[in-house]
Amino acid sequence: MLFFLASLSYSAGITSYFIGRFLRTRSIIRKRILERHKSTLDQLRNFGGLLIILAALTPLPYPIVCQLCGLNRFPFKYFALLTLVRYLRFGIYGLVLFNLF
Repeated sequence: MLFFLASLSYSAGITSYFIGRFLRTRSIIRKRILERHKSTLDQLRNFGGLLIILAALTPLPYPIVCQLCGLNRFPFKYFALLTLVRYLRFGIYGLVLFNLF
């Protein structure tokens, strides 16, 4: 059951990534986000891997980070590999919950 939930979360993150890629094609997104926050997106390009790992392991909003990576055209193969850390989070939660109760 835990593996199923982790897989569902992983696939939702992949879907959010492609939603971000789709939103990049919209002109209003380009004007409001991509042009106004260019320096922030440059930092995301440099430290995106760290942000993905932090969002996958901590309570940071994981789907929003996935969409931002899609908006910023973070390389998909690296994104998919780094997002596998999500399984680690569910494994840790499972160990803690099943050992406590």
